[in-house]
Amino acid sequence: MRKESTPTQHVTIHQHGAQSRVNLNSTDNSTNTLLSQADQSVFTQVRTALQQVPDGRRQDILSKLADFEAAAHHDGSHTKYKAFIESAKDFMSILGPFIPMLTQMLK
Repeated sequence: MRKESTPTQHVTIHQHGAQSRVNLNSTDNSTNTLLSQADQSVFTQVRTALQQVPDGRRQDILSKLADFEAAAHHDGSHTKYKAFIESAKDFMSILGPFIPMLTQMLK
């Protein structure tokens, strides 16, 4: 007995935009994690300002800033923010202008 073959389907998917995704016969439970352009600009400005920090301390502070950036607007952002502020506490004269913008990124 001969089985009839199922016709082959060809699907073309065009994805556009940041974090676009495809779900086939499933539910999308993902979340977007990209920062807004304004938030990215704040982090860029903070990094630029931190160039004034002596080399011996700068790398640790930049590392903590990167951790906070990755957590911004997500659970755990408070912990990363506190670690960043603790590492940079001696340089608040440099970071002071950015604190209000950074605290808006806490969840």
